[in-house]
Amino acid sequence: FFTITEVALVGAAEKDAVGSCECDPRDIFLTGSASGDSFKATANGTTTITLDPSESEVDAIKEGDQIKIVAPSSTAATNDLLGQTNPYYLVINKVLGGRDIVLDRVPVDAEQNPIDEEIGVLRDGFRIFSHRIMKSPVKKSEDFEIVVRWRIILN
Repeated sequence: FFTITEVALVGAAEKDAVGSCECDPRDIFLTGSASGDSFKATANGTTTITLDPSESEVDAIKEGDQIKIVAPSSTAATNDLLGQTNPYYLVINKVLGGRDIVLDRVPVDAEQNPIDEEIGVLRDGFRIFSHRIMKSPVKKSEDFEIVVRWRIILN
């Protein structure tokens, strides 16, 4: 028995077969630079992080994107965290061609200390379009069945 209290409509880019993995499904939709690792950046203890001058793909991350802050040179596969409770941040301001990325909050570690060091940034391609908390939670019981459908399109 379980209770459904919220539902969401989400979307992401089509992916080739990923095989089986023991990872968070969300990690499948993380992308970094063309070299395969995370974008190099620096956090300075404020809401603004700055992409490294060596990064050529400065417009891969745009305003409205969600990013995941990881250890420098981490990849989506290794996903090395920096001891954060929640490593996901919303980009609230990013000028085209610019290197400064303004986030919805200051990146902090698990002890709430601002992160002030070199970091890696992965773009999250998993988008939530609608999210609702249900007024009346649905409790699964033997009286009815809940069917969950997935549609995976492979190229």
